[in-house]
Amino acid sequence: MEQHSWDLSTVQRRLAIATEAARIGLWDWNLVTGEMVYSRRAKLICGFDPDGDVTLDMARGVTHPDDLPRTWSMSQRAMDPAIRASEPYRYRLVRADAAEVRWVLAYGQATFDGSSSDARCVAYTGTIQDVTEQKLGEDQVAESEARLRLALDAGDMAVWEVDVVAGTVTHSPKLNMLCGFPPDARPSVAEFKAHFAPGELERIHTLAAEISARGEKRMEADLRLIWPDGTPKWVRLRAQEVPQSDGKRVIGVLYDITERKYAEERSELIARELRHRIKNSLAVLQSIASQSIRGHAHPEDGLAALSGRLVALAAAAGSVSEEDWDNPSIVGLVDRVLAPHHDGDSSARFDLAGPDMPLPAGFASTLALALHELATNAVKYGALSIPGGRVSLMWTVDGERRLVLTWTETGGPPVSPPDHAGFGTRMIERALFTPYNGHASLSYTSAGVHCRIVASIPA
Repeated sequence: MEQHSWDLSTVQRRLAIATEAARIGLWDWNLVTGEMVYSRRAKLICGFDPDGDVTLDMARGVTHPDDLPRTWSMSQRAMDPAIRASEPYRYRLVRADAAEVRWVLAYGQATFDGSSSDARCVAYTGTIQDVTEQKLGEDQVAESEARLRLALDAGDMAVWEVDVVAGTVTHSPKLNMLCGFPPDARPSVAEFKAHFAPGELERIHTLAAEISARGEKRMEADLRLIWPDGTPKWVRLRAQEVPQSDGKRVIGVLYDITERKYAEERSELIARELRHRIKNSLAVLQSIASQSIRGHAHPEDGLAALSGRLVALAAAAGSVSEEDWDNPSIVGLVDRVLAPHHDGDSSARFDLAGPDMPLPAGFASTLALALHELATNAVKYGALSIPGGRVSLMWTVDGERRLVLTWTETGGPPVSPPDHAGFGTRMIERALFTPYNGHASLSYTSAGVHCRIVASIPA
């Protein structure tokens, strides 16, 4: 290979070409004479006269006042023979010709007259480059990332990323929190999947396969999790596949929708209850009308009794649904719910016994709903469906506000357990009193229906 030898002038010329192409300025500070030499590009960057001289005061003068202490300290570290620092530094300067603020990146290296720690610094030479556009781009990226973080925090979202080939997941305290792990944990993909509720992993895989078969890259799904302590949670999963030359990555966000899911379930429960209530109301109205007319010799008396019972039925239905019913008492609640089923004399059809006490509105509505359901079924099928039937309603409350209430029907038609539990029965036994650390049980004896309710009355 042919060898080329360059003289000093050739090296300098080529260095000048390279630095000009890279838009890099050169500077040199002679510590012995105090002379400063700036290349034409360095002068342009600082806003100096291209044909004028540069002094130390001029160089310090264009450095932004807020940055000058730091840049001067770094230059002193570079010229200290015991330190000889050479790291680059970025700072602002105020151009001398237009008072325009620009960002520059400077790099300097000192020359010493010896290698000892007490050697004298004789020169400080380096480069300067305008990096304003780069700095503005970095600021925009940082600002965009900050807005993204704020948006994720506001939406209570966690960003995640999975390397499908390596089987690794990018961790974050927020992701751990949503999935029930400690903030500083580093769970594996398998550990995350272990918290999926039964059947969820298979469902997500099926959904992902269907989306992939359609040639799509994005997926959105609701995912049910079971935290390590057994707490059920719902999260919304949004994901997108990112193909790479060395494998495949999936990135996305995750956010908690547990309350939303419970609200949807409550809405569905209310809708089902409403349908059930309408159906039962028609049956109750038919029974009340039949009993009212049949029990009076004169039609006008029967109509008056029917009218009174309809008014009482409306009041009882209202008491079940009013959320702002202010501190009703147990006796008042029982009277309102059972009023449609007697002619102003509860003793004619009911045996009632128990202490009176105020109830919180939420618990009162729950108890009223259960009693209304029991009375409705008694009117349709049980003791209140015939003239001679009776209902015994007894309750006790202990010192810890634990309510025990029994509903016992006698004198009605023969009853037997239904082939399947209806909505009202399921609602009483499985849902109503669970929030109050309680339960309800229904039994069907030869004498009639018996229900026992146990629950804690909130303070």
